[in-house]
Amino acid sequence: MTERAAIDRPPRIPPAVLWPGIVIGLLAMSVIAMTITAALAVSDPSFAIVPGYGAGAEAENAAVRARRASAALGWDARVALSMTAPGRAEARVTLTDAAGDPIDDAGVRAVLYHPARSGDRQTVALTPIGAGVYAGAFRAPRTGLWACEVTAARDGAEFLADERAWLVAPR
Repeated sequence: MTERAAIDRPPRIPPAVLWPGIVIGLLAMSVIAMTITAALAVSDPSFAIVPGYGAGAEAENAAVRARRASAALGWDARVALSMTAPGRAEARVTLTDAAGDPIDDAGVRAVLYHPARSGDRQTVALTPIGAGVYAGAFRAPRTGLWACEVTAARDGAEFLADERAWLVAPR
């Protein structure tokens, strides 16, 4: 072997160092990947725990009774959303009774959220503006389909409605 060939050849890593180094390197990459995965999972704003999900059968039974009592009222809620300014919107809820007449004297609130950010729920007290229509402003960082959980109370009766409405940016 010439002197030049000995200089060009990279130094050889002994197997006693190479194989444990490969194993330690793979383990280190696995730990780094799991750390990144855990950090991303915890910081994801679209993840939300449903409030009261594990509260038990009694809470679910009470909710079923409330929905049945609400359905027995025969009321109806229609939700309309409109942008009022960049990042701001207005929710309008139209309440009618079983005969189709407007309900003007109810206390109405709405819980609004975009399904992509279900952890960012906004509770809005709606004020009556006439003819069974109630309105309130809310933050709207995004357009699209919004969920609106309406609660209306009048004379000891409570009405519940889960509606979906589109929020479209003005043209």
